[in-house]
Amino acid sequence: ADHLLLTERLYRQQALELIEAARSGFPTTIQMDPREMNPSLAFVPPGVIAAFSLPLRMMNRLVPHEVRKMLIRVPFVRGVSPTLSEPRSHRAIAQIVRDMELSLAETLRLPKSEQGADLTIATVEHPLLGRNNAVQLLQLMSAHEQRHYDQMRLILTDSGLQSSVPMSVSQVLQGKR
Repeated sequence: ADHLLLTERLYRQQALELIEAARSGFPTTIQMDPREMNPSLAFVPPGVIAAFSLPLRMMNRLVPHEVRKMLIRVPFVRGVSPTLSEPRSHRAIAQIVRDMELSLAETLRLPKSEQGADLTIATVEHPLLGRNNAVQLLQLMSAHEQRHYDQMRLILTDSGLQSSVPMSVSQVLQGKR
């Protein structure tokens, strides 16, 4: 859950930067440095992604956004938490639940629409997720969140604690709350 909170914070910060850039009307790309974030997949040794960032960037331009979103959503590819979102240890469950509720509130405060702003001119370039504009980034955030909420639901269902699972951002946005 902590990894999810840290990742959502990063996505929200980037989405806000992209929205601000779109409001200004200047094309902008946020380059995520793979050496700083250390993204990886379970079967790829650390540092390999950084070494292959250029070929990965080129490959991601050929992979449609919907496919990248599906790869995040479905636990088909086992990822490893990037350094930027490694779970912090020794956090109380009650605090994590409160933080999840706050995270949902912060996400819901993101601007709903940008009249006249072209949200496609500002993008973020991620070594594994490719180039995405603000809307696509929020879609990836939702897919990532859905993946982890499904994992948490399975764990809580097995332990008999399912009723204590908070609503996800995607459920609230879909009107299921």
